Amino acid sequence: MDGHFWVVRNGEIIDPYFKYYDYVKNVNGLEGDRKYIPAPELIQKVMKKKFIEAREETLNWRLEYQPGFKLSSRIEDCCNFNAILEVRQNGGEIVFGSMGWKKKNGDGVWWEYGGEGYTIKQFINK
Repeated sequence: MDGHFWVVRNGEIIDPYFKYYDYVKNVNGLEGDRKYIPAPELIQKVMKKKFIEAREETLNWRLEYQPGFKLSSRIEDCCNFNAILEVRQNGGEIVFGSMGWKKKNGDGVWWEYGGEGYTIKQFINK
């Protein structure tokens, strides 16, 4: 998948920041805060069904059958799992789309996940 999940709560984007992102920004000459573009509704619906609902089933199974399993840790490169945990713990709405940073040279945005105008095929084929 070449896309990203995050949570929106009270108009604010909730998305954990990992040290790895500093490396991505440095290597690619990026700056500032992350930029987000929600995918069109139909694409969000498909991606949530494929990557959120299946993960929720696994999570429910772990909570029921694995004593000691905790809903606490955010995991690098597991945005779907992180979004589920955030909503379960604090509420909000899961959103799917693209995420990146502004290029220092002023030449647009580097999309680390997804891209502007991406189709369902582009989001799925990575």
